[in-house]
Amino acid sequence: MKQSRAFTIVEIMIIVTVITILASIATVSYAGLQKDARNKERESDTTILRTSLEEFYEKNGYYPPRDLVTGETDEAMTFLSRTLDMPPTALTSPSRPTKDIKNSITWSNTSNATDYSYYAQLDNGDPCLLEDEQCTKYRILYKKEVDEEVVLSSKYGW
Repeated sequence: MKQSRAFTIVEIMIIVTVITILASIATVSYAGLQKDARNKERESDTTILRTSLEEFYEKNGYYPPRDLVTGETDEAMTFLSRTLDMPPTALTSPSRPTKDIKNSITWSNTSNATDYSYYAQLDNGDPCLLEDEQCTKYRILYKKEVDEEVVLSSKYGW
């Protein structure tokens, strides 16, 4: 009698089960790596912004107001790219649902999940908003994907 050398249904089911388990482990690991990478990108972007703001302060004796740092106006984009010498990639948060946004820096004293928040103040504690105002301190806020808020304060003032 001739013996068959094919796999049995039980052997095939075991192989499929092992492959499924390995694939699910790889998927979970990959998602965690992506989350870590986005958090590192946020950290890098805000460090670049903070360094640029501190260099601006060293040259000018004040921090820039809201109108020059936040939003997508031509004036803000020119200030960020030319005056602060920020690369365009550092202006867009990795959490943004669309990459059509050129500047993810918003004006707020709290962080949110998709943007970087910039909040500058005058000596008396009032918000520093207009182009002709000279800010004495700022905060940069952002959220990591584990819902942890990160606050970077100016070197001077806070």
